[in-house]
Amino acid sequence: MKQKNNDLREALRRHEPEEHQLSVDFADRLAERLQQSREGTATVCQPSTEKGRQPRWFRKAAAIFLGIVLVSGIALAAVLFSRSSGVQEARSSGNTLVQRSPSPIGEGRGEAFTNIRLDSLLSNVAPYYGCTVVYRDAQPRSLRISTTWNQRQPLAAFLELLNELDGLRLITEGDTIFVSNK
Repeated sequence: MKQKNNDLREALRRHEPEEHQLSVDFADRLAERLQQSREGTATVCQPSTEKGRQPRWFRKAAAIFLGIVLVSGIALAAVLFSRSSGVQEARSSGNTLVQRSPSPIGEGRGEAFTNIRLDSLLSNVAPYYGCTVVYRDAQPRSLRISTTWNQRQPLAAFLELLNELDGLRLITEGDTIFVSNK
């Protein structure tokens, strides 16, 4: 038996280049496992965990698991962000609050303006229609209102909605919106 182990060790050394010599311990373990496999008493081969390192398959499995967790987290964040931004996107400019609300499909983008000064509202809406705003009276500028505006809505319909407010009159002449008291 020892002779077979020595022969095996010598055969391994002869077939390996000198810079990659197998350790004597490894050759002994290999010969012992070969002998056990011939006798049918071999144990299941366990991957080497020398120097505190995990086996390769374990590292690969951990990397795949972490990758899945990372991608799932990014997907969850994207879904939550899209839900929150779709429901309400708010930006503050001074004392005004402009909220972008989702509009039903086919209606274009809608905006809800809450507690906004009339001059701020019209400065947001008028450029979309290519209009300028002229205030004939100073009082309507500071009037605070809450309303909604849909970009697919014609300017005349939007101004008609604003004209329903008490004491406010908006008319268009060409590409100019005139604002005055009633």
